[in-house]
Amino acid sequence: MTAWKPVEGHIMTEWAAALDPACPLPEYPRPQMVREDWQNLNGIWEYCTTDKDADQPGAYDRSILVPYAVESALSGVKQPLLPDQRLWYRRPFRIPDGWSGKRILLHFEAVAWESPEQMPADFKRKKSHKKTANGTFSCFARAIFRRHSHCHGRLIISR
Repeated sequence: MTAWKPVEGHIMTEWAAALDPACPLPEYPRPQMVREDWQNLNGIWEYCTTDKDADQPGAYDRSILVPYAVESALSGVKQPLLPDQRLWYRRPFRIPDGWSGKRILLHFEAVAWESPEQMPADFKRKKSHKKTANGTFSCFARAIFRRHSHCHGRLIISR
């Protein structure tokens, strides 16, 4: 997998030059609703593109910096996603041990097109939520619950 760096040849602001790829935009996303326990999933994700109707890929061979769009220089990609393509993101994560038995919300911001998320087997989705989110730059959340005290896995998103 390739290492992340911004795509060269584009004007970069002082903030872009100071960007930490380990955790871009580390601040709490909704200052008026700050929670004591939260985890930021921004950072380096694996990604690949496939034909729009292809099944989930087995290999993700490139890096992208989330939350930046694949078309932006800060994503490290700066490539268009064509109408006949699907973009797949994948990221390992670990839920803190102290969250066992708690209701966990996964918030997705500015998601385009269709985004079926895939959860680890250790989670169950709250039944009242739809399986996918559709729309251009939609925001949505998924309520999930931990079944066991230790959990880690991969979150897979496609657009």
